Amino acid sequence: MKHIYKSKKFKYSILISAIYFVLTLSLLMLIPLKILAVSSTPSSGGFTPSSTITINLTANPQGSEDSVSLRIQASGMTINSYTPPSGGAWLSIPTCSGGVYFNSGEICVDLAKSSAITAGESLGTLNVTFGNLSMATLVKTTGNGYTDGVTNRANTGSLASFTLITGSSGTLPVTGESKLDSKVVILIGGILVVSIVLIATYIFSKMRSKSV
Repeated sequence: MKHIYKSKKFKYSILISAIYFVLTLSLLMLIPLKILAVSSTPSSGGFTPSSTITINLTANPQGSEDSVSLRIQASGMTINSYTPPSGGAWLSIPTCSGGVYFNSGEICVDLAKSSAITAGESLGTLNVTFGNLSMATLVKTTGNGYTDGVTNRANTGSLASFTLITGSSGTLPVTGESKLDSKVVILIGGILVVSIVLIATYIFSKMRSKSV
């Protein structure tokens, strides 16, 4: 009887540990890995050298932020144009050298809105042509971020990364949407680990009960 009690106690302790792991993982999934001031579509994928695409910039504001500064640097591609958001609610101020919105390697513009910026709202579009390198990137540099008139929220780092595929026709063999989101990968991995733990616990408990 004492042996059976210990076996059940061990089984329950493993089960509780597995449940704790699932709850912890679920909590981590609810916490954003990184809050992005600006996102792009597409943000990744495979393209042929010298091909031209249009990239949409999208807002991800917090609270009552109504202004955003775009400081985006391009590498491995040439910026052909940038079109700021239109409409009477928007004011766009070019801040690149020479008083322009962009040059071949960067976008620099301050955007202000008469009301709070909403999530998913367009921050403009840019047209780019890829070079002949193996990679092409867009990076948010110093000065990129939001403000509500009181608090500035900086956001720097990678905005988009593309792979250039040589020896192809002008098609787009890979798109950014085909990649699994990192959070989904974490969740699948967590479910797999928990499943293995539960199965192993069940088999072990059966073996222990048979030995009684």
